[in-house]
Parts: sequence; C-alpha cells; structure tokens
Amino acid sequence: MGHLTHTPAPAAAPSWKCPHGRKLPPFGKPLADAVLRGLQPKGRQAMVYLDCWPPESPPFGPALACPWDADPTAYDWRILAGLDVLVKVPPPCDGDRLRRLLAELIACKPRRLIVLRNHAPHVQFIVSGARGVEVQP
Repeated sequence: MGHLTHTPAPAAAPSWKCPHGRKLPPFGKPLADAVLRGLQPKGRQAMVYLDCWPPESPPFGPALACPWDADPTAYDWRILAGLDVLVKVPPPCDGDRLRRLLAELIACKPRRLIVLRNHAPHVQFIVSGARGVEVQP
C-alpha cells in the first residue's frame, strides 16, 4: 500500500496560443514548442522565406515560410521575438507583400531584421541592434 502500480501520465505540454484569426506560419510549430520550453535557436537567428519554401536543411537555423498564396497578416510571427530574423526574398518580389511581411515582423520585436535578395541591394537592415528600426516598410 502507498506505492503506484502505474507511472503517472506526463503533464500535457503547453501549446502556443495564437491571437484570434491567426495561426503559426508554415514550419513554425517546432520553434514555437522550443520557445514555450524556454529555448532559443542556436545563434538566436531564424529565417523567413517569402513566396517560396525553405530548403530541407536550412543554413541559418529555423526556417519559416510565408507562401505565395497566404497573407502575411494571417500568421502569428511572435515566435521570432528577440531573434535575428533574415528574410529571403525571391526575384521578382511583390513590394506590397514584402512591406506587409516586414510590418508584421517589426511588430514582433526582433533583435535584428535583415532582408536578403539575389539582386542589389543584396542586404538591407530593417531593424539593427544599434539603431533599432532603420527603415519603415
């Protein structure tokens, strides 16, 4: 008497709560689960691919997507708060979609926000560690 015959069921893992009408971006669940456990990606950086899918083995840590058929405002980007966020933009780029995505990402307060392109300007700092928001989308 007094001992358990069955091991207790593990407590349910907390799940990420998105604001009403929003959901995690594609490939965002592993990062959200890690954030809930108090973890951060190695190097404190993540990549967002606009209008394309990330490669199978992303070079810069977690990789999320904002697919061509989705509105950037439909996603909960808060899992990127405090991280260096690199946004990969394919050619040609819809400037309005990029501006909407950048506005959403700025709102989640990344440590840095950098746009990467295949054409000039190849690298553009939107939010820097030293000066904060440098470019308004």
